[in-house]
Amino acid sequence: MSLKKKFFHYIIPSIAAMWVFSLYSMVAGIFVGQDEGPAALAAINIATPVTSMLFAVALLFATGTSVLVSIAMGKKDQQQANEIFTMNVVVVLALSILIWIASELFAEPLALFLGADETTLQDVVGYLKIIMAFSSCYMVSYTFEVLVKTDGFPALATIGVTFGGVVNIALCYLFIPVLHWGTRGAALATGLSQLATLVVFLFHFVGKRANVRFTRLRIKPRVLGRIVSLGVADCVTEFSVGIVALLFNRVLMHSALGVDGVSTYAVIAYVTQLVIMTYVGVNQGTQPLVSYEFGTGDRGRYLTVFGMAAKTIGVLSLAAFIGCILLAPQIVQAFIPQAENPQLFAASVSAFRTYSLSYLVAGFNIIMAGFLSAVEKPACALTISLARGLVVITACLYALAALVGGTGVWFAAPLSEFLCLGLSLGIYLYQHRRIQSAVVHTF
Repeated sequence: MSLKKKFFHYIIPSIAAMWVFSLYSMVAGIFVGQDEGPAALAAINIATPVTSMLFAVALLFATGTSVLVSIAMGKKDQQQANEIFTMNVVVVLALSILIWIASELFAEPLALFLGADETTLQDVVGYLKIIMAFSSCYMVSYTFEVLVKTDGFPALATIGVTFGGVVNIALCYLFIPVLHWGTRGAALATGLSQLATLVVFLFHFVGKRANVRFTRLRIKPRVLGRIVSLGVADCVTEFSVGIVALLFNRVLMHSALGVDGVSTYAVIAYVTQLVIMTYVGVNQGTQPLVSYEFGTGDRGRYLTVFGMAAKTIGVLSLAAFIGCILLAPQIVQAFIPQAENPQLFAASVSAFRTYSLSYLVAGFNIIMAGFLSAVEKPACALTISLARGLVVITACLYALAALVGGTGVWFAAPLSEFLCLGLSLGIYLYQHRRIQSAVVHTF
């Protein structure tokens, strides 16, 4: 298979899996917004940082494990690949149980910290308690989804996530408009869909087709440290979605926009997750190929892979921006009916169009950070991810809110992404020659 065919063989299923995954929460938001109203929609958005945290922790280990497993397979060391895989799954499972226990004990303080008020508190607490009961399903299934692609079965990743998506849509319809369980129904549907996805991937890894398999558990602190260092950039990218949501929710709740502003941001956040996860899909599809070529010692081919990724991101970014500008009214209508709240609808369309400027450059920042992780430059990757995911966006958000007011927050993401693009390009160009002469570390 040519490198170009292999590239699309990996990224197309990866993007499709990310789309289906993003539709999980989007479908729940549509049902809740139509059936329960803006306050319930705001409640789910307030709880979003917690689910982002679950996936971020899973991605912290999955990305680093994917890189090291790919390098080990490139070196034809299958036993090493199996040991790294097994250690990763056990560690993620143990962490997910600890996270669930902590969230169960502190659900209400957590909801208040996230920005819930008397209008949304009970819905947020109920949603969190159910979602966190499925934390193991969230984290392990997402880990499996990444590693199934590393194992050489990217299409199976799409099948597993699609199956979970179908389960989610069916249960959302049953639990929300039929049984009227509201936000709790949305949480239960999402949790059960993650369980369904987990079962599909588990059957693969215990079956005969898997190349990477469970083996005797060996905890290697040095390898675990490398996994964490390599995955931290992608972890920050994912966790930044939750952090940004938390910051936006708190700023909006204390501005003149209030709950209506949070409802508007909920719509923006759902679409933004779909767009960003598309870019993450390209990144995740690219990383195993780059790491594999890096492991074989063929340093020229990784540049070809990265070039294809950059061109793909360029096309997708332009399509996302134009589509959101043209279809903004239809997208907002799915969550906030115009006839019921025309003022909120009009404000949301305007805000969404402004925010969508960030889609033009966010993908380039993501793939440059992911590429640097794949070639074992974790500090550089982390610098980019921290800048776009936390430092620069926070500065832009609070500066614009103070200078312009509540509506100024919608310009924060575009300004942040454009500023970070300059940083990303500078780091990539500086590291280019060093990467070409790098030495692949042994285990």
